[in-house]
Amino acid sequence: MANISQINGLQITAQSSSFAATASIAATASFAATASYIGPTLTQDLTINGTLNVTSLTAVTSSIQYITSSQFNVSTNLIKLNTTAPLRYGGIAVVDSGSSPQVSGSFLFDSQNNQWISVHQSAAGAATTSSVIVMGPQTFNDIGNEQTITINRITKGAGGDLGEHITNSNITDTGTVVSINSATEITGSLRGQLSALSISGNTASVNLSTNNFFTLTLANGTGTNINPTNINPGQTVNILVTQGSLGTGAVTFPSLVKQPSGSLYTGTAAANAIDIVTMIAFDSTNVYVSSVRNMI
Repeated sequence: MANISQINGLQITAQSSSFAATASIAATASFAATASYIGPTLTQDLTINGTLNVTSLTAVTSSIQYITSSQFNVSTNLIKLNTTAPLRYGGIAVVDSGSSPQVSGSFLFDSQNNQWISVHQSAAGAATTSSVIVMGPQTFNDIGNEQTITINRITKGAGGDLGEHITNSNITDTGTVVSINSATEITGSLRGQLSALSISGNTASVNLSTNNFFTLTLANGTGTNINPTNINPGQTVNILVTQGSLGTGAVTFPSLVKQPSGSLYTGTAAANAIDIVTMIAFDSTNVYVSSVRNMI
């Protein structure tokens, strides 16, 4: 059969005589755009090996069953589905052609619930799962200027329609710092990681940006300088200070550590004595110390 290269304003209906399967239409046939052509009826499969260009197609009452080309180009900017029948679902269904029986995943609009859903069957015979497609913040009457989620902002459910929209929360995560920019209520327990401090060159460095709870065991017969670093305003740090077996370790601090006048903390001089030292920061320069001695 010869190729049909172009048909302008062509309408084919089932109201005329039939061509035999061996009939052919010349490749050079052309109908005027204003002509109305009724018929013929094709009673056999029609195979077009070349290109079929339809420049004016106003109504299609049948359906295209298969397109075997690896690429299907549609030049129009909008494809409408379910325009003539009150069908509940419309969208795109993708079939895993290598499975038997075939499984699929679909992206559908549920017109009854007015929302997009994803339908998925992971393996032949397995349960079919479906879920609502989660979408960004709603923008009203301003298509093309939709709102987006702020970078590093944790999202939250925003409600709207059936609750499928999300929006910004007041929590920001930069990858190193999580900030909660509103009042916070914790109904369960809250705890911090506990870190053991080491002594190097008679100094125990306390990196305040890493934890809020530390332990320190003093060396016998020598002093240990507790040096806080990376001070953050509004921070409270607790250190559990334990004496050695002889109880002869002592504690000192650099000048950035402020203590009560006449009541400097030096460590309880008793074997295995336990003290708690609390550091409070109101700026990034100094910390203020209070202590509880000789816990029993």
